[in-house]
Amino acid sequence: SHLWNVGGLLRTALTEMGTLQPTLWTTWFPDISVMAGVNRLVGSDQLDLLTVAVGGTASKSLGIMGSWHLSPFISYERVMVNASSRVLDGDQTNTADVERTVVFETSSLTKNQYNRITPGMRAYFGPVLVAGAIDVNLPATPDLGSKTLMQYNIRIGINF
Repeated sequence: SHLWNVGGLLRTALTEMGTLQPTLWTTWFPDISVMAGVNRLVGSDQLDLLTVAVGGTASKSLGIMGSWHLSPFISYERVMVNASSRVLDGDQTNTADVERTVVFETSSLTKNQYNRITPGMRAYFGPVLVAGAIDVNLPATPDLGSKTLMQYNIRIGINF
């Protein structure tokens, strides 16, 4: 496959526990960040796909015995997808048969939107990160019906 998903994401922290003065009310206040991102599928001559997402995350870091910590989090994203096809050949064995070509209807950013809610947990053991989350994607536009898509993910990495 020669498909690539190229994109970018900007995230900034609005509040971060380490930047606030340690007073009683800030000890329970969560870290809050906002984000915006764009992804584009390249390498396909049959599909044009663009994804835009905006959202935010709230998390709270809990230190345990001074050497590792847990960080429960919840995030929300509004995901908008623009998808369209180019001319597709329904019968690739007979290229002269133009009657069997198909073009799918374009699904625009305003009509193809999802609300993604992700609860999860990160555990940091020194530089090692272990994280798990569940993505719940709920349709935000009426023409998508009531189909819910759930994704489960686990991530292991080095944090430095």
